[in-house]
Amino acid sequence: SAQILKSNLTAMEQQIINLERDIKKFTETENQHDKFVEKMTKSYSFTKSARDQYEKLFTMHNNMLKLYENLGEYFIFDAKTVSIEEFFGDISNFRTLFLEAVKENNKRKEMEEKTKRAKLAKEKAEQEKLERQKKKKQLIDINK
Repeated sequence: SAQILKSNLTAMEQQIINLERDIKKFTETENQHDKFVEKMTKSYSFTKSARDQYEKLFTMHNNMLKLYENLGEYFIFDAKTVSIEEFFGDISNFRTLFLEAVKENNKRKEMEEKTKRAKLAKEKAEQEKLERQKKKKQLIDINK
């Protein structure tokens, strides 16, 4: 959910701040082979990479919230009271029900067309029967 994302971003930022603070406070050790500070700051720039990735995620999260607010304006709902999950759940339900209604409408139209064709065929058969009877009657009348 959006709240979980926000809390994860907040925790991520706090961890990056703690890491940066720890690296600044970390004193050079007497062991020459200990390259912790060097690896974390200079050659790999882990903290810079982590900070950059966090900034991208933070920007994406803010953009997501702005876009959701725009959806709220477009669909006329309060984006602060309706959760993202609830909104997209409603959209998904609407889509499902809409597609079912379209299928039902198509079936109904097909049944109406089938009934209409059957009715026309029956009328045509009756018309032909009446014409045959009329011709038969005319032949009988001619023979009299």
